[in-house]
Amino acid sequence: MIAHPPGSRYQSIDAAFDDLLWALVHTGIPTSGPSTEEDDKKELIKLLSSTNAANQAKAIEPAMRLGTRALPVLHEQIGHRRLDVAIGAYRLLGEIAHESSLPYLIAGLYPRRTAKKPQFATGQHAATALRSYPATVRLRVLESLNDLVRPEDVARMIDDLEPSQSYDRLLRLYREKKFYRDWGEQAGLSLLLRIDQDSSWPIVEELMSSEHDFYSFMIFRDIYPLVNTQRQRMIIDHYLDHAASLSSWELPRILEAAVGGAFSKDYLVAVLDRISDVARVAFKRYAEREEFEKRLQLARSQVQG
Repeated sequence: MIAHPPGSRYQSIDAAFDDLLWALVHTGIPTSGPSTEEDDKKELIKLLSSTNAANQAKAIEPAMRLGTRALPVLHEQIGHRRLDVAIGAYRLLGEIAHESSLPYLIAGLYPRRTAKKPQFATGQHAATALRSYPATVRLRVLESLNDLVRPEDVARMIDDLEPSQSYDRLLRLYREKKFYRDWGEQAGLSLLLRIDQDSSWPIVEELMSSEHDFYSFMIFRDIYPLVNTQRQRMIIDHYLDHAASLSSWELPRILEAAVGGAFSKDYLVAVLDRISDVARVAFKRYAEREEFEKRLQLARSQVQG
C-alpha cells in the first residue's frame, strides 16, 4: 500500500466522505426522476457547505434551477460562520440579481466591528454581486449608503458607470466621511480623482491650504499619480515652498517624483537646485547628505541629457 504524504491526506473523515458523496452524485448515480424544490435546496446547502472548492462551485446548478426560490437559503448563508460559504452565497446572489437581495448585499459592504479596527470581510464579494445589477439600481445603492464603506469596494461596484452619474453621490460619501480610511490613506479622494479629476482638484487644494492630512508619503502614493502634469508641479512646488518643514526622508520622494514626471528641462533644473538647497539643512548627517547629493548629481546629468 502506498501512503500519501501528510499534506495530501484528508484532515478529517467528514472531508473524505464529502468528496466521495459529491463525486458519486455528479459522475453517475442515477436518479429516480427530476429533483424537487426541497431536494434542490438541500443540495444547494450541501454544496455551499462543502470543504471542496470544486464542489462549492457546483452550487450554481441547484441555485439556477431554483431561481428566486433559492434566495431565502442564500440570504441565510451569507451569515455563515465560514467565510468561504458566505462568499459562495454572495456569488450566487450576484447571478440571480434580484432586488429583494439588495438589503443583504448593502449590509455586506459595511464593516464588522468585532475588533479594534473595522473589518470588511465581505465587502469585495458584496460589491462584486452588486456589479451584476443595472446601473439605475447601483446608483440607488450609492444614495442609500449610510455606514463606512471601502472606496475600493465602491469602485468595483460602479466601474462601468458614467462619471456624471456617480460623482455627486461619491462626493456625498466623501464629505460625510463614509469612506473608510486607515491611517495615512486618502483612498476616497483617490477614487474621486479617478472619476473626475477637475471636479476633485479643489479638495486637494483645500488640503494643501490647510496643511491638514497632506502627508507627502500619502500624497505621492494616492494623489500625485492621478493628476495632470500642471497639478503635479503644483504639488511639488507646495512642498518646496514649505522647505522648513521638510525632512530628510521626504526629499528623496520629491526628487523621485520630479525626475519621473513630464516636466520641462528648465523647471527640472530649478527644482533640483531648490532640492539641493533644502538638503543642506534637512540632512543632519554628513554621510547621508553626501549620498543624497550623489543622487542629485545623477538626476542633473539625466536632465542635461
